[in-house]
Amino acid sequence: MSPWVLGGQRALAGLPWLGRACGHLLACVLWTLAVSVFSEHYHAPRRVGVSVGLALYYLFHLFVLVNLALIFVSSVKARCAVAIALATLVFVYLAVGSSSHPLRGTLLTGLFASLMFLAVLVDVAYRACLRPIAPQPR
Repeated sequence: MSPWVLGGQRALAGLPWLGRACGHLLACVLWTLAVSVFSEHYHAPRRVGVSVGLALYYLFHLFVLVNLALIFVSSVKARCAVAIALATLVFVYLAVGSSSHPLRGTLLTGLFASLMFLAVLVDVAYRACLRPIAPQPR
């Protein structure tokens, strides 16, 4: 490998939080895009009722806060456990608590969980790219 590549890897290795930050910020951006596409296509979460719109508003803020907090957690297992707990909370709140729209709750739970696991996978891929590559014997 060239010295520039190795120097870049060393510089990025000193920033272990960068992969987590990129993944969780990407998840927040994708959340806003996914909800916008969903609401424009199906005319759903915001136009059906005030309570569902407010719930979606508060869930977005919860999603952003949890993702910002998870930037500072380095354990992959802990971040996966938080993602599962948050998805379960959203499912109970939207699908079970709101019996008039169980499908919407299920879809938003899937969106929550998939975006949080995507953020974790981005960090795992970032860490894998920074691992030193053993030289191949010739």
